Amino acid sequence: MSLVLNSIFPIFALIACGFFGGRRQLVSAAAAKGLSDFVYYLAVPALLFRTLATTDLALEQDLSLPLGYFGATILVFALAALGGGTIFQVTRSERALQGMSATYSNTVLVGIPLVLAIFGDAGLVPLMLIITFHSAVLFSLTVVVVEFGRGGQRLWPALARVPKALAVNPVILGLLAGLAYNFSGLPLPLALDRFTGLLGSASAPCALFALGASMASFKLGGNLKEVCLLTFVKLVLHPLLVALTMVYVVDVPRLYAAVAVLTAALPAGINVFISAKGYEIYVARAASMVLISTLLSIVTLSFLVIYLGMQ
Repeated sequence: MSLVLNSIFPIFALIACGFFGGRRQLVSAAAAKGLSDFVYYLAVPALLFRTLATTDLALEQDLSLPLGYFGATILVFALAALGGGTIFQVTRSERALQGMSATYSNTVLVGIPLVLAIFGDAGLVPLMLIITFHSAVLFSLTVVVVEFGRGGQRLWPALARVPKALAVNPVILGLLAGLAYNFSGLPLPLALDRFTGLLGSASAPCALFALGASMASFKLGGNLKEVCLLTFVKLVLHPLLVALTMVYVVDVPRLYAAVAVLTAALPAGINVFISAKGYEIYVARAASMVLISTLLSIVTLSFLVIYLGMQ
C-alpha cells in the first residue's frame, strides 16, 4: 500500500490540481496549452536526451521489447476496431479511432512521471524504446484504417505525411539526439548535463498539471457504453496481452517486461482526442475516453503497482 501511496497518489494528485485549476479558471486554456508546449517541446526532449546520452545501451537485445509490445498492441487495435465496430455499428473510419482509443497510451504526460516514480532512471530506457515507435506505429495504423474506410482516396498522401511529422516531433528528436551522442562515445559536459538535468526535472510535475488543466475542458459525450467497453480494453485487456507476450513470446529482462506492461496499462493519451478532432469523427467519444480512462486508471494502476511490487 505504501508503494501505491508513494508512486500513484502524487501523480494523480498533480493531475487533480491541474484539473481544479482549469475548472476554477485559475489557469486559463492558453496557459494550460503553453505549459503543455513547454513539456512537449523542451522539458521531455531534454530528459530523454540526457538519459539516452548517459546510459549504456544494448540495442540488439533491446529491440525485442518494441517488437513484442507492438505485436500485442496491433492485435488489440484489430480486436477493438473489428469487435467494437461490429457491436456498436460504427463506420469503418470510426473503427480506426476505436482501435487507437484502446491502444494509444499516455506515455509522455503520465508514463514518464509514473515510470520515474516506480523504477527510477533505469525504467526510462525501456520506456523510451517503446516511445520511439509508439506514434509511428499507431498513427500510421490509424491513418490507414481511416482512409481505407473513406475509400482510400487520400491514403497515400496521408501516409506520406507521417515520416515528415515524426521528423519534426520534439520527443523523437530528443531520443535521436541522445542516441547519437551516446554512440559518439563522448562524455556529457558538466554544464550540459546540469542544464538538461534541470530542464528535464521539470517535465514530470509540469506534464501532470498540464494534463489535468487540459482535461478540465473535456465533457462526457457520445455512446458511454462504447467508451466504457473500450476503457476496459485499454486498461485491462491491453496490458494483459502485453504481459502474456513478455512472458511467453519475447525474451526481455524483468524490468523491461514490467515497464512494457505498465505502459500498456496507462490511460488513453490526449492524441486520441486530437486525431479525432483532425478527422472530425468520433470527437465526443474520444474526449470521454481520455477522461474516463484517466480517472479509472487510478484504480487499475494501483493494483498493477501493488502486483509489481510483490515481484
